[in-house]
Amino acid sequence: MDDLATITSTDGFNPTVGSPLFGKKAVEHPVSLRQAEFEGKVILRGDLSDEAFVESCQTLLSVSLPDRVGDVVEGALCSVICLGPDEWLTVETAGASKLLSAAGDHPNPKQIVVSDYYCGLDLSGDLATHVLQKVVAIDFDEANVPVGTCVQTALHNVPVIIWRQADAGSYRIYVRWSLAEYVWDLLADLVLSEG
Repeated sequence: MDDLATITSTDGFNPTVGSPLFGKKAVEHPVSLRQAEFEGKVILRGDLSDEAFVESCQTLLSVSLPDRVGDVVEGALCSVICLGPDEWLTVETAGASKLLSAAGDHPNPKQIVVSDYYCGLDLSGDLATHVLQKVVAIDFDEANVPVGTCVQTALHNVPVIIWRQADAGSYRIYVRWSLAEYVWDLLADLVLSEG
């Protein structure tokens, strides 16, 4: 699947072919904005009180499901983002392939949706939080959105998932593919205005 979905550019970055952001050049002024590398994504739905569901997910993912909305559990194969009390977005680690190939073997296929509904954008740098604050109504102070957690919000009226990554000034933004170019252009303008 990766062979069909990605190409390798000269800087080693693998943008998703067919993405609305394919061909967009990274912006580095002074905040960095670039399309995230291709990641296999799976939506899981289930009940945490169902021991069989929890055990099969842990076997499939090699991590436990986070139980609080906004929490993220990172593992060697994937990261799991809790979107709701019964919904998780799993994102494969670059180079991993177990998740998508094993999804069909899950005991209840109705609980799994293989999805590339979301396009990923990476925003990072010392002023990344300042840029986000201009278009998001959430206060991104680390006390409100700690490193390693995510929020679901609107970025200038567009629904997004924003994951604050290992570095406090590094964010992965997931947006519907159909709205990705709009969000890219908006953020690129804001990044360039910071210089």
